Amino acid sequence: MSLDSSENLITLPQLKTPGGKKGPARSRMSRIRFGVLILIQLLIILHIVQWLITGTTLAPIEPSESMETVKSGVITVGFIFFVVALGSTAVLGRWFCGWGCHVVLLQDASGKLLNKFGIKPKPFRSRALMFMPLVLALYMFVWPLIYRFVVAPMMGENLVWPGFSVHLTTTDFWSTFPGWLVGIPFLFICGSLTVYLLGMKGYCTYGCPYGGFFAPIDKIAVGRIRVNDDCEQCGHCTAVCTSNVQVHREVRDFGMVVDPGCMKCMDCVSVCPKDALSFGIGRNTSFSAPTEQTTSRKWDLNLTEEVIFGALTVIVFLSVYRVYGIIPLLFASGITACVVYLVYKAWSCFKKTDVRIHRWQIKRAGRLGSRGVLYLGMVVGLLLLVAHSAVVRVLLVYAEYHDQRVNAAPAIVFAENGLIPDPPILEHARAARGAFEAVSYLGDGGISLLPTLQAEIDNRIGWLLAVEHRREEAESHLRESVDRYGLSPQKAAGIARIRRSRGDLDGAKAVYLEGIDAFPQNFEILDEYVLWLEQEGRAWEAITDLSTRIETGAPRVFEWLNSEVTDPEKMTSVMMTFEENPQLLGMIRRLSVLLMNHSQNRFELDQGVIYVEKTLEIVPDNPFAFRALALGYVKQDRNEEATEALITAVTLEPDVPQLRSQLFDILTAMGRTMEAEAVARGEFP
Repeated sequence: MSLDSSENLITLPQLKTPGGKKGPARSRMSRIRFGVLILIQLLIILHIVQWLITGTTLAPIEPSESMETVKSGVITVGFIFFVVALGSTAVLGRWFCGWGCHVVLLQDASGKLLNKFGIKPKPFRSRALMFMPLVLALYMFVWPLIYRFVVAPMMGENLVWPGFSVHLTTTDFWSTFPGWLVGIPFLFICGSLTVYLLGMKGYCTYGCPYGGFFAPIDKIAVGRIRVNDDCEQCGHCTAVCTSNVQVHREVRDFGMVVDPGCMKCMDCVSVCPKDALSFGIGRNTSFSAPTEQTTSRKWDLNLTEEVIFGALTVIVFLSVYRVYGIIPLLFASGITACVVYLVYKAWSCFKKTDVRIHRWQIKRAGRLGSRGVLYLGMVVGLLLLVAHSAVVRVLLVYAEYHDQRVNAAPAIVFAENGLIPDPPILEHARAARGAFEAVSYLGDGGISLLPTLQAEIDNRIGWLLAVEHRREEAESHLRESVDRYGLSPQKAAGIARIRRSRGDLDGAKAVYLEGIDAFPQNFEILDEYVLWLEQEGRAWEAITDLSTRIETGAPRVFEWLNSEVTDPEKMTSVMMTFEENPQLLGMIRRLSVLLMNHSQNRFELDQGVIYVEKTLEIVPDNPFAFRALALGYVKQDRNEEATEALITAVTLEPDVPQLRSQLFDILTAMGRTMEAEAVARGEFP
């Protein structure tokens, strides 16, 4: 049995297996490892079932959750797990991939299934493509920190680090996962197609960003597959390795396996006929100088091709990542690796006399058969699809670039006698609208093949038409979008604003209420509605509406607001209601401010203050709740307590000028001039 096509050909002796059959021994570890991986899948299912039953569960134990930690300081279960996995890799080597990853389970299962059909995946070896996991890992987990602390300050952005917080449980387990529309293709492409095209562990090698950290950390690990003097270089270890590691060469050249692709599956150890291999802790010789007998690794691409296909990798990834808003990073990397391989095979048709993908003969003896022509046509079609995706992505970036420069205040745009913006803003608005229209869904006159982004695109087009003072067209466009794709809070708010600008107040109210009733979990449209009522001098209508919605939608919370609730079961119910309906806190804060601003007697004022104090029992570190509390205390002539509340607010958000200004004013009014001057200098609190 030939292990490779290099000059050192290895022929395996025909050993007898326990069943009496001749051939390479089967790994005893394989079944154990599969059992462990299946057990992990069962635990994942139990995790989901527990969430479905109780409504609250431990947050996903998923390394990608670490992105929340580096972006906003939220320590998640996924972050803790990832740190432990990385730390243990520095000691034991790259073990987690082989023993804990569900995608590895799927890849190994796909490999076994292909073997049953006589298909033995051959590894595709590309130096350029191997950098993709590391680059993606740096983008996911390092770039957010660089942007916040280095790039943003250079660009004048004030991204204040919020500090660390802990979030270990969740009521929405699926919030960070893609739906079935993406999940099933992801598992097929990254768990199966990558094996067929790129070889065993193809996705781990070329697509997994977590492996981008595991592989280099493995280089420093002291835990290795090691060899003793009984090794006879029979090659059975390499024959059973599902990580594309040439074990027999590694142990010959280094006395251990140093390839970072080794996932410590232990298959090689279990099949060694001389028990020459073992896993052990010892000196790391990964960085030792090669010996005379060390052979260089074979690659499928020469250096020129590596540059060409490296550039293609970047182009394909940027074209498919987030296209139509549905392709997440991990899926995009798998698609990219497969596309690059298929293009490489097409490229080979122009430089080799024989080209095949497993049993599919593309070119034979220098001639393309019908299958070859079909294959090249398929690759051309694939590249055209990638190019189309690239155009969609570029148009969206162009549209968003101009859209962000439309610095028009909604209060001016939707005023009854709104002014037409300055020419530069109009130019940006027209450029953005033209690009959004071009990138719309095919059925709406654009070029996009899927309508997944159309609702948001319609929102932006409606806004930009309003900026151009084309209000009737804006409302008509939004209404047509509602008919085609359904109502959304943004569309309801946009139509209501346009009706307000035309003086149709009853029509505006009807649309607001339609949106609020259709999306009771959305606080933004409700808040805009009650603020509009307040602006129109109808504050008590807003107060009545908010009170009624809280009472009918969350009776336990309403009881807690208006009486002393001490029963543990009732308090647990109140806390769960807030977890299930996070918008309730915003509704209560808005109600409290309305009561304090428009109270007609002391009871209503006191009620407003109590409501704010109640919200701070739930979220005790909200600076704007303390600001609202200070407003109420001032009206109650509790100036000392108002000052302390504002000091707390400024302590929590020291870089908000409005909070510091209000603290300066109240300190000055109370005669605490030295502290007021310290506030002005930014030295207090």
